[in-house]
Amino acid sequence: MGLLHEIKTLNAQEMGLHVVTDEELVTIHEIFLEMIDDVKRVCDQYNIKWGIAGGCALGAVRHKGFIPWDDDVDLFISREDYLKFVKVYPSEKNPKYDFLCPGDKDYYAHIPRIFNTATTAEMIQKNKRGKGIYIELFVIDDTYDNNTLRFLHGIKCTVYLFIVSCSITRNQKDDLIKYGSKNLVKKVKFRSFFGKIFSYRPVEKWIEKAIKCFSKVNNNNSKYVVSTTGMGHYFHELYERDKMLKYKNLQFENRVYPFMIDTDYFCRMRYGDDYMQVPPENKREKHMYVHLDLNK
Repeated sequence: MGLLHEIKTLNAQEMGLHVVTDEELVTIHEIFLEMIDDVKRVCDQYNIKWGIAGGCALGAVRHKGFIPWDDDVDLFISREDYLKFVKVYPSEKNPKYDFLCPGDKDYYAHIPRIFNTATTAEMIQKNKRGKGIYIELFVIDDTYDNNTLRFLHGIKCTVYLFIVSCSITRNQKDDLIKYGSKNLVKKVKFRSFFGKIFSYRPVEKWIEKAIKCFSKVNNNNSKYVVSTTGMGHYFHELYERDKMLKYKNLQFENRVYPFMIDTDYFCRMRYGDDYMQVPPENKREKHMYVHLDLNK
């Protein structure tokens, strides 16, 4: 299992971590809806296509809104539309939001995030920049139709993801070990070892090189597209373009937002054929924070 899985399975009570309460979840969901509304407003104004992905796509299909115990939001956007978004959103966004992109100084993440700076959400994986509850944008890239070229590209992207992960982990080592279980400490030390090897280049530069690799293919007619930074990385985040980058509106809470046109296809690929089955309580994710202040 990966580093993120080990963090999610920590014993929060033993580590003195804050587990999100049901009351806080209601507030967090309200904050998220305001943030998504802000993205939608700007994208509508500039004719930028985007959609809701991840657990929120599953939530839209299964719950007509948020998964009740979930406290994150994933959006998706093609590389072409993302480049448009980057140009306009910083000047058009709500002033209380902070938009950070991979490669930004002191921002150690390979995923663009929008932060609500009116809140405080201190996580175990700390970042020098980025304060508050955030939503993530997963950029969808073109990929090769040729199987061999696609495989080689996937290997290269995976190597860059590993380098970036090790470099980031090295910077977060002390905090991760402080709250770490035995397995987590072992994995942190392993990645930090390689992070030291790659430390001849700043983390931001490794992230820039990784993004250049992810976006190498420029073919908006390719059969497949890929979300390299997604949960399954390159080889488990390959999707058919016509099922992912065409859109439809769905009810989500008391709003209507765009989603990939074939949500059944996406949910089966991501969560399996039984995705409509609600998991038992002991298998539901519990999100933990070092400190959480929703300022409400």
